[in-house]
Amino acid sequence: MNISVIIPVYNAAIFIDRAIESVLQQPEVTELILVDDGSIDNSLEICQKYASIDRRIKVLMHTDNNNRGVSASRNLGILNSQETIIAFLDADDYYLPGRFSETVLCFKNDQSIDGVYEMIGIQSGSEIINYSPIQEVEYVELFESLQPLGHQVWFSIDGLTVKKSIFDKSGLFETSLTTSEDTFQWFKMSATAKLVAGNILHPVTITDRRKESLTSDINLVNYQFIIMLTKLFAFCKNNDLAFSRKELVLEKLYFYSLIKYPEVFSKRLMKYSLLWRIVIADIGFVLFRSKVFRRFIGNIIGYNNFIQYVRGRNPF
Repeated sequence: MNISVIIPVYNAAIFIDRAIESVLQQPEVTELILVDDGSIDNSLEICQKYASIDRRIKVLMHTDNNNRGVSASRNLGILNSQETIIAFLDADDYYLPGRFSETVLCFKNDQSIDGVYEMIGIQSGSEIINYSPIQEVEYVELFESLQPLGHQVWFSIDGLTVKKSIFDKSGLFETSLTTSEDTFQWFKMSATAKLVAGNILHPVTITDRRKESLTSDINLVNYQFIIMLTKLFAFCKNNDLAFSRKELVLEKLYFYSLIKYPEVFSKRLMKYSLLWRIVIADIGFVLFRSKVFRRFIGNIIGYNNFIQYVRGRNPF
């Protein structure tokens, strides 16, 4: 089995050698796509150096070498990949030897599967301190089991290997999200494709906890997380997902926006805006079928006040 690996690269000069070399050591990898995302350090030069000595490596850049974000970079890699199987790696993480040993067996044993998710290790300093929690569940129950909708499965981009054709079902990575874009993609994939567990007993990849967060603004992170859930609700509508899945997404929206992160939508108009996003995503469902949405309205403004707001009137 031949595998394309995609690594988005942004100012990763101190890490990228380790990531590249860990990929090239995997015998299944026949293509490594390095997508420079407008780096201002010497990451691009390092990538080009490796490409000059190994024909498996392809270096891509966005138009005018702009910084487009990790989702756009992964999408560019996906669209330019030549193999039918794709895996991912963050530039500051690295594969362990035998990364794809069990992955290959999963695809060979069941040709109907679209992807395999596996365990990653989390490193702090020189020590691996814990692993990503994964329990094996039936693929038809994965949507409900994935965090944060469920509690049984959490997996990382570094532990995922998929058929390229999965993106015809789920769509590409969401470029409008600066955080939670991975989580959104996992839910889209689990709802539309067949994902199964591979090696969930031992890590196949190591992610480095020393990496800096994309943002230090926790309110922005929480806001993006809630917006991701609204997009997921719209995805449920557009893909005709079951009533129970729509209600589950709304239940989590209710919990995270009003209970866990109430400061994100502390202003009344922001709460109205959140409600409006939900309504326009699936107006028939939220107004006539959803019990959860009635709790939203009751706890924020009351049903009659909300109807007046929708009609363009200010009830206050």
